[in-house]
Amino acid sequence: MAGFNRRSFLLAMGMGAAGVPLLDRQAFASPAGTTLDVTATPIGTSGYRRLTAGPGWPTVVRGDLVPAKSNREARRKALTSFVQFSDMHICDAQSPLRFEYLHPIMGSSAHRPQEALTTQGSTSLVRRVNAVKNGPLTGRPFDFLMTTVN
Repeated sequence: MAGFNRRSFLLAMGMGAAGVPLLDRQAFASPAGTTLDVTATPIGTSGYRRLTAGPGWPTVVRGDLVPAKSNREARRKALTSFVQFSDMHICDAQSPLRFEYLHPIMGSSAHRPQEALTTQGSTSLVRRVNAVKNGPLTGRPFDFLMTTVN
């Protein structure tokens, strides 16, 4: 189990010793390798900036519509677990329909050298998700993947 670490093991042993049945996958959930663990954080304050590993996104209990009830973690049941990719741009940098050979004539500043790496970046992203396998908070295996565009 990729998400089973020392803390999960001690929790499982403590629950077992207390006589509490441990049937929920949530005890084995782990945020490792997700944005709950680490996010990209810019260094500096001006212009183009380098990125470094920063703190993960916090989980927030929203109580603006309905207040959260006590002991909700023990009653929680995951209905679904999914992965979201946002703004996937996969292009064929070698396509003759890209008209980049006309940019010197037209004066366009459409030089985009990073586009040649879009398939490699997407492959790396899919491999990362395949390594995570389960939802970081619930431990439920992923049910689907969706990609959205803003």
